[in-house]
Amino acid sequence: MAQFYNSFWVKCVLIVLFGVLMQEITSYVLIESDKTIESSVGGVETPQIKNVRSKRAIMNKKKLWKFGVIPYEIDMTAGFDFEQIDNIKAAMKHWEFFTCIIFVERHPIEHEDYIRFTKILECTCCSDIGNIGDRQVVGVTNCGGVGGIIHEIGHVIGFHHEHQRPDRDDYIEIEQSKPVQGAFFFDSPYKKISPDVFDTLGEPYDFDSIMHEVIEIFTIRPKKGKNGIVPKMGRNERLSAIDIRKMKKLYKCPECGRTYLDKKGAFTSPQYYNNNSINRKYYCEWRIKAIKGERILLEITDLDTFLFNSSDCRNDYLEVYDGYWHKSPLLARFCGAEIPGNIVSNGNHMFIVYVSSQTEHEHRGFSANYKTFHD
Repeated sequence: MAQFYNSFWVKCVLIVLFGVLMQEITSYVLIESDKTIESSVGGVETPQIKNVRSKRAIMNKKKLWKFGVIPYEIDMTAGFDFEQIDNIKAAMKHWEFFTCIIFVERHPIEHEDYIRFTKILECTCCSDIGNIGDRQVVGVTNCGGVGGIIHEIGHVIGFHHEHQRPDRDDYIEIEQSKPVQGAFFFDSPYKKISPDVFDTLGEPYDFDSIMHEVIEIFTIRPKKGKNGIVPKMGRNERLSAIDIRKMKKLYKCPECGRTYLDKKGAFTSPQYYNNNSINRKYYCEWRIKAIKGERILLEITDLDTFLFNSSDCRNDYLEVYDGYWHKSPLLARFCGAEIPGNIVSNGNHMFIVYVSSQTEHEHRGFSANYKTFHD
């Protein structure tokens, strides 16, 4: 009998330990959701992602990417075809075009934290939320095209699924159409997220958000609005106006400036020949991004900044950096009204900052154009 009880309790302990282990495993395995461990790809063992179960949240500002810069690499051993690689690059460009986020190729020494687009056996399209530190993988083997990768990058930037908002029951109904797969037991993609974790950033429910999930396991139906009209909804292949607004709030994007990805272009300060902008203070950022192997030539075609108490360009100035952010080498700083000569980058990035503290006088600001070129 004693032997029976000993055997019984040993089995109980083993069952409990197995249950804990399985919970640990299923906590990582999320389909088209919020990320798994990285496992073997192409027969090569790769390290596990650290801190996968850490609190995933746009409420946690420590998980934002510093200055909106996201270093990346594409796993060329993952077997991506040309179309898949083009889709990855197009998705990154989409975020860059509409927001102040910028993606830069990862440098092994400069970038400790970065993302890696790759294949993951446990899921075909998935990502962590925010910057979890070190290398973090983004599975993009079956995301349904560019829109699906834009969605996953939204998670990388720091966004949850829109249909998991804490107030979502006021706007939508979720119908489960078939039994939930085991992988969803720990963290279902149709479970509401606590308001302590999910920050709506003061924006209304976005029926057109790229951050809706697209899987067959459930159906999302919009409820009637206060006017009795049922709104249209569905995840499109691009960012919505509210998606863009929320991102700019989350990363505190400057009110003026943008990222240029074309081979040539032109831009001006916001008050350039605009009487409605008089007596305004501005801080603007422009990024110009050429393809690898190209350089950038910037021509300042007009310059007229406020000079009072600014002889050393402290308060009103135009800065040009040889790179993608303010930590890059400073190529030049201008103020006053003397038009400088052309400025040329050493690489394929250029970062321009404009600061205007004018409050009483009218000044044009500046105008500029650029072009990219091969040596």
